[in-house]
Amino acid sequence: MTIETSRLPTHLAFVARRLNVCSPDDLAARFLETSYFAEAFLKTVAVVLYAGLVKPARDIAYRHSYQLVRGDGLGTWEQAVRDITTQPTAGYLPPEFFPLLAWISKKRTKPEDEWFRTALANAHEVLVLLGSEEKEISKGVTVKEFITALVQIRNKTKAHGAVGEDFYSAANKPYLEAVTALAASCPVCEWKWVHLLPRESGKLRGVALEGTDPKHLRDTDVAQFSIESGGVHFIPHQSSRVFFCGDLLKSNRECTSFALSNGGLTEAGVCEFIDYGTGKTTRESAGGFLAPPAPLPSSETEGLDGFDIQSNSYGNLPELPPTYVTRLKLEGDLTARLLDTNHPVITLHGGGGMGKTSLALAVAHQLAADSNPRFEHIVWFSARDVDLRPAGPSEVRPEVFDLQSVSKKFGRLFSDWGGKGNTETLAKALQSPDGVSSKGILFVFDNFETMADVRGFHKFLDEHTHLPNKVLITSRERAFVADYPIEVRGMERDEAEQLLLRAAQLLGVEQLMTGEVIDRIYSYTGGHAYMMRVVVGEMAKDGRYSPPPQVMGRRQDIVDAVFERSFNKLSEAGRNVFLLVANWKANVPELGLIVILGVRGFDAMAGLDECRRLSLVY
Repeated sequence: MTIETSRLPTHLAFVARRLNVCSPDDLAARFLETSYFAEAFLKTVAVVLYAGLVKPARDIAYRHSYQLVRGDGLGTWEQAVRDITTQPTAGYLPPEFFPLLAWISKKRTKPEDEWFRTALANAHEVLVLLGSEEKEISKGVTVKEFITALVQIRNKTKAHGAVGEDFYSAANKPYLEAVTALAASCPVCEWKWVHLLPRESGKLRGVALEGTDPKHLRDTDVAQFSIESGGVHFIPHQSSRVFFCGDLLKSNRECTSFALSNGGLTEAGVCEFIDYGTGKTTRESAGGFLAPPAPLPSSETEGLDGFDIQSNSYGNLPELPPTYVTRLKLEGDLTARLLDTNHPVITLHGGGGMGKTSLALAVAHQLAADSNPRFEHIVWFSARDVDLRPAGPSEVRPEVFDLQSVSKKFGRLFSDWGGKGNTETLAKALQSPDGVSSKGILFVFDNFETMADVRGFHKFLDEHTHLPNKVLITSRERAFVADYPIEVRGMERDEAEQLLLRAAQLLGVEQLMTGEVIDRIYSYTGGHAYMMRVVVGEMAKDGRYSPPPQVMGRRQDIVDAVFERSFNKLSEAGRNVFLLVANWKANVPELGLIVILGVRGFDAMAGLDECRRLSLVY
C-alpha cells in the first residue's frame, strides 16, 4: 500500500514519497517512515491552526508558538491542536477554517463516518500490539482522539525499542491504513499551498506546492496575493486570503527542502527544525519567540480569593458594575427560582453581552443582604476569558476552566473548614452543606460555555447538586434539559434609557444623550446591553452622536466577541438558518424556512433548534 502524493502539499508529499519507496521487506524501516508521515501531518495541522490565529488573536497564537518551539515531543503539538480547536479559542479562527474545525471536532456517529471508526480501530490495534489494553471503539469520538492514538503509538515505539519483526509484521498494515485514512480526509491536504517571495522588482515570485514536483506560478496568478513575509503560505478552499506559516515551517528558495520546528529553542534564539522528507535536522533562527508571553490580567468579574462577610452571608462575590440597571422582571424570576424548594440547577442563558453576569451578581448580592439569608455561603466561579468593556473586548485569564480547577478553587475557599481541592470533596459539598455550612450553599458558575467538557461538567452538577444547595449557571448556550432556564434578552425601553444615561454621565457626554438619540440606539441594538455601552463609548471618543450602524461597521472586534463564537458552534444547517433569517429583515415563518432549506437538503428544524439554544434567533 502506498500514499497518493499528487495532491498533497509538497512538504508532506516528500515524506510520503520516502515511505512509498521504502522496501516492503524492510518492516522496521517501513513502520518508522509511516511514523514520520504521521508526525509531519500532525505538526502541519497544528501549524495551520496557529497561522489562522495570528491576526485575529495574536497573543493567543504567540502563547502556542512559544510552547511549540520549545516542545520536546509530539504531546506539545497534540495539545496545541486540542486547545486551538476547543472553545473559546476556536471562536477566533477565521470562517475559512470552519471545515477544518468541523473535521477535527465533529463527533463521528453517522453511517458515512464508518471510515473513521475503521481507521481508529486500526490505530487501536497497533496500540494493543504495543501492550495497551484493548478498548471498545465507541460512537461519538472525534479526530482529536484519533490524533491522541497516533501520538501514543509514536511515543511508545520511541520509548520502547524492544519491538521486533513480529510486531512490525502485524502492525505495519493497520498503522499505514490508519494514517492514510486520516490524511486523505483532512481539508488541509486539499487546500492550495504556495511558496511566495518578493523579487527585487517588488513583484512576487510564486511556486505551487502540490505533489513532489513544485511548479512556478505565472505572475498574473500571483499578483492577487499580498504578503508580509516570504516563505510557505496556504490558501483555504474557496478563499482568496493567504496565510503565512513560515515561522514554524521553513523552506529553501528552490522548494526542495521543508523543515518543521522540532523544539529545543535556546537562549540564543536558535531552534531545531527537522526535514521529514530526508530525516535531517538543522538549527534555524526563531528569535521572535524568546520573550515569555505576557500574563493575562484577571477578569473584572473574577471572584475574591477568599470568603468575606458580604452583608449577611459569607461570599467571594465581585462588585456589581456601576452601570448596572435594575431589571425588575428578570431579577424577580431569578430570585423566585433561587428561593423555591425545587430546581437545584438554574441557567441564565442568552447572547453575549446581554447582561447575564451582571444580573446574576445583582441577585446574588440581594440574597446576601436578606435579614435571614437563604444561603449561608455564596460561591462565585468565573470562567470568563474576555471582558466586554466599553472600549472593546479584552482578553483575560479565566479563574476556572474545568471541573478540576473548580475543585481546587473550592478547596482553597473552604480550607478553614477542611476543604480539599478534589472532585470528591466538591461532589460531597454539592450533595449536602453539612460540615461546610449550616444552611445551603449557592454555587454560581459564570460564563459556563467556556468551560472544558461543558456537557460532562453539567452532568456532574446535575447528578450531585441536592437541596438546600443550588447551582446558578450563566451561559450563552442553553444545551441542557435537566435545569430551569431563564432567558436574558434585550433590555426594556425604560431600562435601556437608564443604562444609556448612566453610561453617558460616567463618560461625560450626557448632553448628547437626547430622547431622539436614545430611540435610535435602542431601535438599532434591540436593547443589547453591551452594544449600547459601546455606542456611548464611541460617542465619547468622537465627541458627537455616532450612528450605531457606523459604529458596528468599524468595530468588527465587537461583532466577533458577542456573536462569532456562538455562530462557530453551529452546524451547516444552523448557519444556513441563521443567515437566511438575518437577511430576511422581517419575521420569518417556520414553514417558509423548512420549505426553502429543505429544497437545499438541510434539516431546518434541527438548525433552528441550534440557533435557539445559542440565542441567535428568537
